[in-house]
Amino acid sequence: MIPPSVKMMALTATATRMDRLSVCHKNPFVITKCPTKANLKYSVHSYDSVSITFGKFVGMLKSEKTSFPKTIIYGRSFDMCSKIIFEHISYMFLQDQLGPSFTNPEDAPDVPEFRLVDMFTSITDANLKTNILLNFKENKNLRVVVATVAFGMGIDCKDVRQIIHVGLPDDVSSYIQETGRAGRDGIFSMVTLLRARTYHHVDEDIKLYVANQTECRRRVLFRDMEGYIPVDINIKCMCCDICSISCVCGICKVRAQPFPVFYCCCLFLDKCNNSYCMGNLVNSISLHFSS
Repeated sequence: MIPPSVKMMALTATATRMDRLSVCHKNPFVITKCPTKANLKYSVHSYDSVSITFGKFVGMLKSEKTSFPKTIIYGRSFDMCSKIIFEHISYMFLQDQLGPSFTNPEDAPDVPEFRLVDMFTSITDANLKTNILLNFKENKNLRVVVATVAFGMGIDCKDVRQIIHVGLPDDVSSYIQETGRAGRDGIFSMVTLLRARTYHHVDEDIKLYVANQTECRRRVLFRDMEGYIPVDINIKCMCCDICSISCVCGICKVRAQPFPVFYCCCLFLDKCNNSYCMGNLVNSISLHFSS
């Protein structure tokens, strides 16, 4: 696959033009492809507290169980992730809110094979990591993984439908890589960044992405990426929360909604029979524009 004459090869999932120039001191042969994905919708919302922000999210999960779209919730640290799940010091928030629905079926023991929610960090037991990866990749009970960036490299779960960041990632490149784990099967999926009131130790580029209120988020996110070519998403409500404001597709009833209604644009549709169905969104829009 690699010609014998090639003595060195450098690979990366994301690289800005400045990144390449800082690495390539001579004139190498370069193959680039921008990592933008037209099937992802980008949104930014405020984060208040786990109970306020995730209350409705938990209600949806409790109602839908294994029909709930696969979701990754990223936190910057083990401490943050454990607080998202355990509400500070105990196995409280999701377990208490979901009650018997924390496992499927409801009378099942609280072990990884039956949980709807689990946590994956660098200090998670190796055997548990293996179980989480298996349960999440295959169509088993696990629907939500709360994780640090440890849940990243080497993970290829094609049907992740939403990714939520609680707090800002380190930089735009990290955010692109982490959100790129959604919609790998090409089906419409959603990524949302929940901004805290304050944030420290992050690069200026991700701060600018969050602060932006007027320009397409996809354009702001990818414009410095090597090989970027602007992509015009004709159906604005499928591009980002900012583009949704000017959407004229005729089938979305609401132009912008607070988290967690972002969870599925099907909630905007008159024709969708299942209010929590991701697939019906694409089908409905395809039918609408082909008619």
